[in-house]
Amino acid sequence: MRKFYPLLILFVFASCTTEVKYLGTSYPATKKIDVFVSQSTVKKPFEIIGKGYIHHAAIGGSVETIQRRAVEKAKLNGANAVVIEDYYMVDKTSSVVTKTDSLKRTQTTTDTNPAVSTGFTILFLRYTE
Repeated sequence: MRKFYPLLILFVFASCTTEVKYLGTSYPATKKIDVFVSQSTVKKPFEIIGKGYIHHAAIGGSVETIQRRAVEKAKLNGANAVVIEDYYMVDKTSSVVTKTDSLKRTQTTTDTNPAVSTGFTILFLRYTE
């Protein structure tokens, strides 16, 4: 039974790591990767060869970890640069609840609870010149 606990602890920590999944075209590996926070700041001509998706982000996972993993994926897949843009979306939808009591009185309430979604868009670039 004691041999089971270290294996369980290792599995728990391994499942909480932040991983960047890559979807796109692969080229021969590269060594130097430029990092940008906006496509508009890239001065060289480029094509987007892939997108990155954050998988199993650990609670409290840092942006530095996401950047480091994105750069590792970029090197492996032959990108020259990576663009990591953050996004912040607010959904201001509301819900309407109508209740009728035993005396046939109707009460309608509108509840607006904005939902906030944040995350990162990761693009892998290959320079065309």
